[in-house]
Amino acid sequence: YWIFKPFKLLGLNIPDSISYYNTYLVYNVWDSEIPPGAVAFGYISAGIFGVILHAFVLGFFIGAFDRFFNPKKQTNTVLLAYYAFMVSSLTYLISNSDPALFLQNRLPHFLFIVFIMMIYQVKFKSR
Repeated sequence: YWIFKPFKLLGLNIPDSISYYNTYLVYNVWDSEIPPGAVAFGYISAGIFGVILHAFVLGFFIGAFDRFFNPKKQTNTVLLAYYAFMVSSLTYLISNSDPALFLQNRLPHFLFIVFIMMIYQVKFKSR
């Protein structure tokens, strides 16, 4: 959501993130204070089907991240340290499932790892 805010200057109507709606449900105030958990995000988005779909997407995303940074296939200690940091921060997706907040908080980390991978010319080896 936050990345699309400049498009409001062009007259596009960008909806608020789900944290606004969830805070409104709890406090009756339109503010972005309470992000929904994984189950609530799925249910608010698409009902029971949304809960199942969101769980599947989270599992796929976290599994793909785990396979990409597989410690058994990686010898670069900088990437392994980043992997350890990101695994602990990926739990944020489960307790606070607002995609806008997740991207806003994790974009600097993603850009940092891309920078590190370019500096160290990271190569993944397969076993």
